[in-house]
This record gives sequence, structure tokens and C-alpha cells, in this order.
Amino acid sequence: GKYGSTSYVYREDPKIKWRPIEKMLMREIELRTEKAFEYATLLHDCHQCYVSQRALLLSPTVNATIEELKKIHGTNYSGLVRAGCNFLSRVCQDEYQLFFHFFTDNSSSLSGLLEMMCYSLYDALRPVVIHINHLETLADMCSILQVEILEDRVKEKENELATFGMIITQLLEDVKQRLVFRAERYIYSDIRNYVPAPGDLAYPEKLTIAADAQQLENTSDSDSVFNTSEVEDDESAPRKQKPRKTRAVVDMQAMWYPTLRRSLVCLSKLYRCLDKPVFEGLAQDALNECVASLQSASASIQSKKTQLDGQLFLIKHLLILREQIAAFDVDFCVTDVRLDFSKTKAAAFGLLKKKSRIFSLGGNNAFLEFFLEGIPEVVESQLDSKREVDAKLKLVCEQLISQVSSSLTLPLKRLVTKFEVIQELAVKDGIDMKSLLRRQPFSKADEVHDILLEANKLLKSQVPLIQRSLTLYLANEETEHILFRPIKASVLQMYEELEKIVHQFYSVEDQQIISIPSQDQVSLMLTMDISTRQN
Repeated sequence: GKYGSTSYVYREDPKIKWRPIEKMLMREIELRTEKAFEYATLLHDCHQCYVSQRALLLSPTVNATIEELKKIHGTNYSGLVRAGCNFLSRVCQDEYQLFFHFFTDNSSSLSGLLEMMCYSLYDALRPVVIHINHLETLADMCSILQVEILEDRVKEKENELATFGMIITQLLEDVKQRLVFRAERYIYSDIRNYVPAPGDLAYPEKLTIAADAQQLENTSDSDSVFNTSEVEDDESAPRKQKPRKTRAVVDMQAMWYPTLRRSLVCLSKLYRCLDKPVFEGLAQDALNECVASLQSASASIQSKKTQLDGQLFLIKHLLILREQIAAFDVDFCVTDVRLDFSKTKAAAFGLLKKKSRIFSLGGNNAFLEFFLEGIPEVVESQLDSKREVDAKLKLVCEQLISQVSSSLTLPLKRLVTKFEVIQELAVKDGIDMKSLLRRQPFSKADEVHDILLEANKLLKSQVPLIQRSLTLYLANEETEHILFRPIKASVLQMYEELEKIVHQFYSVEDQQIISIPSQDQVSLMLTMDISTRQN
């Protein structure tokens, strides 16, 4: 063998015929064990003698080979685990087969021999495992032990590798335990306590650079196609080597906020390795910390840029998070169990107020009431991470729609509010609304017309900017329309309210001066401009 295994491991050679006398003798002893206790003791002594001699041969070489493997693989811990398990599995199979060349019935002594050899590997690997900090290495080790060793190898040779499988299962549990511990530390240090660099919050500059790079790549593609066809058509033309443009390949994941990327990478590694209940608990913590960090980053962007940038940043990343976690076939729902001491607190205050009844011998003893009424309650609550993400996404979308709608209709909103105040005063004082309006400077037709011009100008200048921001952050036409549709409806409603007031309280001549645009004209100003997407 590669690691000197031929010096101690039996290899069956079809050219060699074993002398059957040893096995025949052992078989005679095995048959007589039920008849006489002395034969059972003799067979046990034979097993012990065989196992002790094999242990003397195997132990030094197995330990030396394991040390040699540790030196060969160094810090390649995944390679060390794979090589060590492959080596010990072959040794266990060979020793199992060799045992039955001498004996017919299985024995606990054989299991003890195999267990001793397997623990040599376990004792060598466990200190390595408990000092590994990298999640990727621990996840790879879990995959190797679970899939390559236990599922692919041990299941095929269940009898021969039963003891080996038991020890490897124990090692796998140690690796999982270390993985859970390091995942918890990773969530705390790299997600919860992540301190963003200036470049992490450079929105929308990062997206603008990525969009420009993508446009440059598309332009380069179209230019290369045109040039190629031109050369192919003119075969007589001399072929000139043109320098190839460097393509700006945009990695969309590089545009993600670091805590989002780290959370998803962490979950993807844990998902393959951990049991479902354990994974769901860690996923709950990771998603909660991820969402909290995204909200913090959004607040920082709002303070440095605009409120729209911060809200779109949060919407973009929550949409990505929701889409990515949908691939995991788990509920992301855990049960939180806690003790509610509110009754205990109330009972303690009641005890202090009933000092005179502390030593009462009747049924109204204060201590007795405290013990009966102050028992804490067990409270269970369901925590669903997916629903939390959906709820926060819905909330920030509603905030964006409200904020953008208010900014686009601010002049009209102020005007309509003034009309509503005047109308309330007219009703309250029993005065004619039209006569009261004539005395208000803001209600003159020219003034209302100027406000309308201001509102129309605001729409024409701000709507393209808002649409461009939606395209830049979301890069999905359907999502953009879903967000912009209620904004458009809110603006149309505000124009409609003003139109009703004007038609109700203004003359035809004044209505012509005011010149309120129709709903179709307002819709045209609010129509999603295709050029903003192309630019």
C-alpha cells in the first residue's frame, strides 16, 4: 500500500491456498462452547490472543501512518480527513476479513480491536477540528464525512465498517458542534458587528458604475459582431489585428451589501451540513442580524444621500434576501419559549402590602397567596424569519410610496388643504363658500394657475429622476411598475380632488384661467419613460 500497509494488512491472493487446520480447530471449539463453559473460556482466550497480537502489529504502524498523513497534508484539513478515513476504512475491512479466516463467529474482541484503531484516527483529528475557525473548511469536512465516508462507503460495507462508521459518526458530530459554534461567532462578529467601509455605502455611485460598465460591455459586443461580419464579407481585405477591448464583467453579487452576501454564503454552507432544527435556529439569528444591518446601512445612506436612495437600497436588498432564502427547503420558523415573571412581580408587591398577614394561620396567609399567584407562566411564540422579511419589505415600500407621492404633490396638497380649511370655516360660520373664497388671496384664479404650473413643472423634473432611480436600484421592470403604480394613482387622485373643487366653486372663465390638466394629461407626465431605462 501507499502508506506501508502491506507490512501488516492481509491481502488475499488467489494463488495462495490457506491451510484450513487453524479454522477447523477454531470451529470445533466454537461448536462446543454451548456444551461446556471451558470451551467458551478457551475461545475467548483465543480471541484475546489473536486481537492482542494484531494490536501489537497494527498500533505502531497505524499511528505512524496517521502522523505521516498529518505532515503530508499540513493545513489542508479536508484532505487530511479524507485520506485518514480512506486509510482506516481499508484497514478495518482487511482486519475484518482476516479475522474470519481464522474464526467463524463474530466477537466483541474484534470490535474492540477495530475501535482501538479508529480511535487512533479520532484522537488525531479531534484536536484539529476544535481549532478550525473557517466555516468553509468545517463545512467541507462535514460533507466529506457525511457523504463520501458514511453514505458512500460505510453503507456499502455495513458489517465490515460498522465500528468504523460509529467512530466517524462521533467525529462528524464534533465537527457539526464546532461548525455551529463558529457560525454563531461569525453571525455575531461579521454580520451583527460589521462596520461598513465608505465604499460599502457608496450608493448610488456603485450601481451607476456597474450600469455604465454593463453598457460598455454591451456596446463592445455589438461592435465586435459588426466588425466580424464586415471582414467576412470582404475576404480580399487584409486582416488587421485589432486590440480587443477589455470587457467589464459585472459581478452582481459584488454589488450586494457585505452582510447580505455573508449571511447567504453562511446559510448555504450550513444548509448542507446541519440538521433541520439546528439550521432553522441559526438561520433565524442570521436573518435577523442581516436585516438589522441592512436597516442601519439604509439609515446611513439616507443621512448622506437622499431618503429615496436609502429606501431603494433597503428594498433592493430585502428583495434579494427574500428571493435567495426561498431556495432553502425549511420553514425559517422557530418556537421561542420564555418565562413570564409579570405575575411574580405583581405578587411580590402584593406581599409587601400585606405584611400584617404574613404570619396569619388562616387561608388568607400572605405567603400562601404569593406562592399561589406568583408562579411564572411559560410563554411560547412563533418566530418566522420569512414573514419578518416580508413585513419589513412591505413597510419600507409603503414608506417609499408615501414619501414620493407627498413630494410630487406637495404644492397641490397645500392648496387643497387650504380649500378644505376654508370649507370647514364656511360650514361652521354658515357663510357661502364662494364668497368666502373670493376674500382669500390664495384662491384667485391666477394664483391657483401658478401653483398648478409649479406642480406640473415638479412632475416633469422629478418623475424621470425617480424612474431612473427605480431602474438603477431594482433593475426589474415589473418590480418598478409595481412600486410606481400606487405613486401614480396618488398623484392622479390629488389632481382629481383639485379639479372637483375648481369645478364646484369657480366660474367657467376662472376654470379656463386655472387650466387644470386632464387625467390623461397627468398620466402622460407620469408614464414610465423607456428612455430612462435605456440610459
